[in-house]
Amino acid sequence: MKDKIVPLKLDLRVNNTVIRDQFLWDVSNFESDPEEFARIFGKDLNIGDPEVGPAIAVSIREQLYEIAVQSISSVREARVGKKGRRGTE
Repeated sequence: MKDKIVPLKLDLRVNNTVIRDQFLWDVSNFESDPEEFARIFGKDLNIGDPEVGPAIAVSIREQLYEIAVQSISSVREARVGKKGRRGTE
């Protein structure tokens, strides 16, 4: 499977911690784990609040879900478009 790299953005406020960042995510790599990413992200930035990691993971999962939904919608639209063109030939 070909790599599919997408930009993800974090814009969160959890208690007294504000996170604003963006990074690239390979959606074709099923071993990428939002919880693991959030844990390492928090550790790298010395974030002590235990609620920040789960909030980051949820934000990543929500964005990945939206990307998946959009991808499925575009595939469906392409298939419908092809069927429509065949009928007119």
